[in-house]
Amino acid sequence: MVKLRPPLWGLGPRFKIWLRADAELAEWGDLDTALEGQFNLIASYVALVIECGAVFVVAFGALQAITSLLKAIATGQAGEIEGRLIWLRFATWILLALEFALAADILRTAVAPTWDDISKLAVIATIRTMLNYFLAKDISAFEQSGASGPTAQPS
Repeated sequence: MVKLRPPLWGLGPRFKIWLRADAELAEWGDLDTALEGQFNLIASYVALVIECGAVFVVAFGALQAITSLLKAIATGQAGEIEGRLIWLRFATWILLALEFALAADILRTAVAPTWDDISKLAVIATIRTMLNYFLAKDISAFEQSGASGPTAQPS
């Protein structure tokens, strides 16, 4: 006669899981696999939403940059300083989008990663972190040069 275990506590009456004594390890393995699959699916959807957020951030920044550029051209103020200000605003949006994309990659890799996934994430994270660093450095340098004021040009 096969002995049955009581249902797992905390899962409620709908989730009665009876484990046979002789096949306990196999069924627990099936449960782990099913839960891991569900968690992978949820993590993939959340990562997709985050990646969509990154796309929207870049699209918004590009739209803002294009409108500012067209406005500067129409008013006749399309000079170097105005161009740098437009670039600065757009670069800020790109930095935010890079953070979103990195978060999505981390989330995708966090669920049952393989060594291949971890190495790909390390390379992607390194590249994005370097891009982020140099872009932030350029923004900081531009803000410091803007804070010192425009230099007087001899006429």
